[in-house]
Amino acid sequence: MTYTITYNSSENTFEIETQGDFDVAVFKKLAEELLHHQQWQPGSNCIFDYRKTDFMQVGQKEFQAVSNLHQANNALVGRGKSAFVMKSRSNFGMGRMYESITSPHVDTEFKIFTDIADARAWIKSAG
Repeated sequence: MTYTITYNSSENTFEIETQGDFDVAVFKKLAEELLHHQQWQPGSNCIFDYRKTDFMQVGQKEFQAVSNLHQANNALVGRGKSAFVMKSRSNFGMGRMYESITSPHVDTEFKIFTDIADARAWIKSAG
């Protein structure tokens, strides 16, 4: 998996685009880089563009590892919004599984999308 992190200063939002098969080790590097970005502050909003990423080989163990990483960094992540944009209905379901095991334990608000425009509109919306 490869990734790019872009900070959109006009909307105060991070956009993260990934490609390839989802990989927990690479995601840990991504999270480290994101949470130490010079513009990062707790409560920052993020759009994770996973339309070029495949999650079909990801199992419960991998989901739990990423969830544990988020929980361990909850204070630094904060109360922002995270939109996940998925490429297919099956990957959409994988995003919902992650949301269901993680959201009860963290302050971040999650929403899963298949359309990037819908994700951007949700991030911009109040509340």
